[in-house]
Amino acid sequence: MKNIILASASPRRRELLTHAGFSLTIVNPDADETWPSGGTPEEAVMEIARRKLNAVGLHDHLPVLAADTVVWQHGEAIGKPTDRDHARRMLRQLSGTCHTVITGFCVGYRGRILQESVKTEVWFRPLSNDDIEDYLATGEGDDKAGSYAVQGIGAGLVDRIEGSYTNIIGLPVREVIELLKKINQ
Repeated sequence: MKNIILASASPRRRELLTHAGFSLTIVNPDADETWPSGGTPEEAVMEIARRKLNAVGLHDHLPVLAADTVVWQHGEAIGKPTDRDHARRMLRQLSGTCHTVITGFCVGYRGRILQESVKTEVWFRPLSNDDIEDYLATGEGDDKAGSYAVQGIGAGLVDRIEGSYTNIIGLPVREVIELLKKINQ
């Protein structure tokens, strides 16, 4: 099934799915994205994805896809930077360490809901102050969780990844395709 409703305003998710051959109807969900208390980060992103799905509602004519992604390190979420100093601190925190990108996603179709989460480990190379300042000057990570974009110049910050590359961008495309196949059976 190549026609879906995407419950997201994310341009990165839209781009990933379009490149994978999907025709999209975009619906920006009006959902509570407050981090739930307790539970694991996987449970939290799946809960927020379900809220987004519920805000859009189920349809019989097309599957609805909703997702939420978090950058996780040392037991806490790393969100989007509030300003340049915050971005600088984030990049220093990530320098020479590993963090986890977790996406929870769900598909609703014809009264059924299937959900899953995917984790990707990302290791940053050690960054010098010049590396950080040069990257900040690009502005690329200004609106990105963790203050970087792996699909752009930020790829030079990353030493290696383990898991889904597209998950780091915002949606684990292969796993989404598999879930869409399951719900259509």
